[in-house]
Amino acid sequence: MSHFSLIQQVLRFLGCGGLATLVHWLVFAILSGALFSGMSTLSAQFSDLSFLHLFLLELATQHANGSFSDSVMLSPLAATSYGAVSGAIVNYYLQRSVVFNSQGSHRRTLPRYILSVGLSFLFNALIFALLQNSGLFSLLMAQVVTTVCVMFMNFVLYKRLVFHESPTSSSV
Repeated sequence: MSHFSLIQQVLRFLGCGGLATLVHWLVFAILSGALFSGMSTLSAQFSDLSFLHLFLLELATQHANGSFSDSVMLSPLAATSYGAVSGAIVNYYLQRSVVFNSQGSHRRTLPRYILSVGLSFLFNALIFALLQNSGLFSLLMAQVVTTVCVMFMNFVLYKRLVFHESPTSSSV
C-alpha cells in the first residue's frame, strides 16, 4: 500500500469512526444525563424557535425535578459502555465497506470484529474508569481521552486482524 493510499484509508477510518463515535457519545450523553444537565441554558438560546425552546425547557425541567433522570440515567461507566456497543454496530458496516472495502465473508470478519469490539469495550471501560477515578479529568475529558486511545488501537486491529484479507480469501 502506498503512502498516499494509507493516508486516504486513515482519513476514511477517521471519518467513519467519527460518525460511529458521534453515535457512541450521543447514547452516552443521553444515558448519563450529560445531555440534559445544561438544557435550561441551551433552551434560552432557542427562544425564537418556540417549539424547540419548549421542548428543551421541558427536558430541563424533568431533569431538574428528577422525573426524567430516575427512569433513564445510568452511571457514567454504564452509559459509556452502552454508547460503545451502539457505536460498534454502526462502525462495523462503515469500516467494512467504506474504509477497508472488505470482500471477505461476514462469517470470517464478524467474529473477528466482535473479538476486537470486546477488546475495545474492555479497553474503553478500563481507560475511562482510570481517568474518571483519578480525579484529574472531567467526565467529558475522560471520555475524549478514552476515545482517542481506543481509536488508535482499533485502526491496528481492523487493518491487521479484522479486515485483513489473505490472497486466498473467498468473498461472499
